[in-house]
Amino acid sequence: MVTIKLFDYWDEWGWMYYGIGMGDLSAAKIVPIIEAAAQAGEDITVLINSGGGSVFDGWTIYNALLRHPKNVIVRIEGIAASIASIIAMAGKEIIACKGSIMMVHKPSTCVWMYDSMNADDLRKEAEALDKIQKVLNSIYMDQTGLDAVAIDSLINEETWMTPDEMLAMNFITSIAPGKGAAVAIPQNAFNHIFNNAPAKVKQYANSYFPIINNSNMKKETSKLLKENKSVLQSIKNFFVGLKIENAESILADGTTIYYEGELAVDTDVFSDSEMTTALADGDYELEDGRTITVAEGSVTAIAEASDEGNDDPEDSEKIIELENRIKELEAENSEVTNQLKQSTDALKKISDVKSNHEPKGRKQNFNKAKKEESEDEDFTEKLNERRKLINQNKKGKATPEKD
Repeated sequence: MVTIKLFDYWDEWGWMYYGIGMGDLSAAKIVPIIEAAAQAGEDITVLINSGGGSVFDGWTIYNALLRHPKNVIVRIEGIAASIASIIAMAGKEIIACKGSIMMVHKPSTCVWMYDSMNADDLRKEAEALDKIQKVLNSIYMDQTGLDAVAIDSLINEETWMTPDEMLAMNFITSIAPGKGAAVAIPQNAFNHIFNNAPAKVKQYANSYFPIINNSNMKKETSKLLKENKSVLQSIKNFFVGLKIENAESILADGTTIYYEGELAVDTDVFSDSEMTTALADGDYELEDGRTITVAEGSVTAIAEASDEGNDDPEDSEKIIELENRIKELEAENSEVTNQLKQSTDALKKISDVKSNHEPKGRKQNFNKAKKEESEDEDFTEKLNERRKLINQNKKGKATPEKD
């Protein structure tokens, strides 16, 4: 059995990163090992913990494994991302450890600072990337049995898969029992790598890689640390994109508790801001009156605040004051309404008296106007007749008599 480790790694100073296609992980280094195993008639086990690298080196390694006449077992130890996930598809058996993850995404290219590329060059580069994606799709389709639409959707969305999800979509053939290979690492290395990582990432990494005291570190452990350093870094890099914000709440006694996200059932709660010490089991009253129940470091129940006995004396006084003012306004309104009614009744009586009043000693003669109008007409008629007679007399005198 020949074992090939495709583990990303750094140089001894931690400056230079090596992925698929670089250093000992290049096709030039790996393919001869595969060919030698074929000549010897030996099976191959490929251990993968890589975030990817060169597409073309990855394809070359993948095809060499496909040609191998004996059995090829692929075991995902930490991360199989990008082109490393394609290499994993070459296995007749593809096994994912419990503490592992797979990522598929669209292929990409690098445009260096001093490269001179015009619009046509960039379009050609994009067309080349589309063709590369079609080849990647075909490899995933052969392994999973999913159609092109489904694979395209996974790639375009940059999909991260847990072992259970890998198995459900046939990216792997089985899940290894247990947590996978556990490598002890020194405390200072752990602190450096996971310095800014969320608490849940630290807990996961700590369970996957037990911490040892620096003074007890042996040469063998040092070697294992160097070989598996990339696993820690890959896990950290995966969680960097997750925006998990630490939150806090204040208890009724002024103590602060800490947690991630929202305070709800199943939320892990801590007594320190570093979120390394779980809150002790028990019931805790929050500043807002709610009560949380904690068991084994997690919230198991949240009781809402009770309204009984929580009345503020100052608020009660204000309420009584407002109620009294309302009563005063209602009384004033009633008084004004009565006065208005009395005024209305008085005006009505005055109106009735005025319409029926007639002065004493004088009767109203509603025919007087008509009588005066008739007398005026008779006088005018007589005046006109008198004028007519005068005019006739004047005419008679104006005609001289003949001698």
